[in-house]
Amino acid sequence: MTLIVWVGNKNALAFAADSIGSVQHEEGVKWYIVNKLFELTSSDPIWVATAWNSDFWWLLLEVIIKDFRKKLGDKRKKTLEEYVILFLDHLKSADYIKGDNNELFLKILLKKFLSRIAKIRNEGMEIIMQDPDIDPKDVNTVKKVLSAYISACLSNDYELISSQKELFGMPVYTWEQFDEEYKNVPSNILETLFCSPGTKNYELLKRNILSIINKDAFLHLFGDWSELIFFGFWEEDFFPKVFSINLYYKIDEEVVFSLNDVYTIKSDGFIKAYAQSEDVENSILWIGDGIKNEICKTIEQKLTKNKKIGILDQEKYNFINDSIAEALDEIREKNLTELSLSARFLSKTELWQIAENFVGIGSMKKRINLGNETIWWPIDVAIVTKSDWFIWIKRKHYFDAENNYHYFNNLWRKNEASKHEGSKEEWDKKEKTGV
Repeated sequence: MTLIVWVGNKNALAFAADSIGSVQHEEGVKWYIVNKLFELTSSDPIWVATAWNSDFWWLLLEVIIKDFRKKLGDKRKKTLEEYVILFLDHLKSADYIKGDNNELFLKILLKKFLSRIAKIRNEGMEIIMQDPDIDPKDVNTVKKVLSAYISACLSNDYELISSQKELFGMPVYTWEQFDEEYKNVPSNILETLFCSPGTKNYELLKRNILSIINKDAFLHLFGDWSELIFFGFWEEDFFPKVFSINLYYKIDEEVVFSLNDVYTIKSDGFIKAYAQSEDVENSILWIGDGIKNEICKTIEQKLTKNKKIGILDQEKYNFINDSIAEALDEIREKNLTELSLSARFLSKTELWQIAENFVGIGSMKKRINLGNETIWWPIDVAIVTKSDWFIWIKRKHYFDAENNYHYFNNLWRKNEASKHEGSKEEWDKKEKTGV
């Protein structure tokens, strides 16, 4: 997991990142100490940060990004978006990243949905067992209620899917392709999940899968992705920009991704947290997304259970809940506006100190609470400006700098050579001969 925070105004961008990253294995997810801030190109002050999963197709994003930077060389683009497109093209063409083919991906998609339906069925069974009006031994009634519960949840999923952002790079499947793949699922599994061919749930399931093809709903339903945050300055614009994407799969020669946030800072400042952002949102907005959702959910449950207001119909329940959600959003928006106005006057030092402190708050919160410590020190901190380019404030190394003099000496020599005409060999010759 991850917590990355950036604070910026029109003069500079400061980024802070923790060091715990999740990596996908066949046996599950594991956590490692990883790097999350990287130079994207040596020709422009443009960098990239990684959030959520630290790998793409079982290969560390750090390795992929450094390979891209090496192959990019001195090529220059005029916009940040052009660099993002170049990076995506690199992912498509990299022969060491082996993606799924169309048929295999449809199988994976169907398997994920059936696993979700199994979870929904189990949730429905727990509700039935707690309902005094339903006899658990009445098999027909239980089946009827479970089937209706699954239908309702599939319909809710469809609303979620439809509201999501557009996905790019996803193959297009037909109803016939889905039906053909569905034949490979054992009939006893389909009957247990109330999704046999010809049923209402089967049609809902098919509709959901074929709808999700073009929507960024993996994030909410399946939770398996990496986020890349590109940031910096470039030739055609004076002000800094931040551009983020969700990175999902590689299917044949296409990369599946969605566009997230785009920020160009021209006047006010801005603070943004990625991945495990709840504690930061609570600090700067008073109410983060998690707390907001929990408040609305708790109020809805109390309204439903309170017999004194049982005369309220569902429409009135929804009106009350929607009004509360709107009020919370107004509070959040007001606090964010005030904070943005304040951030525009912050110095470079204040920008990186705030970013680092917010990551520290998130890490400490994980430390004192029960559960996995998925945000952890050391914290890497950097700042980028148009004049100074990228400056490391704090940076961890996997080696001792004092014991690796040759590494930093060669790095310096390489940078000096790049300032002069000719190759590094020519620069070395000039150094030796003085000519």
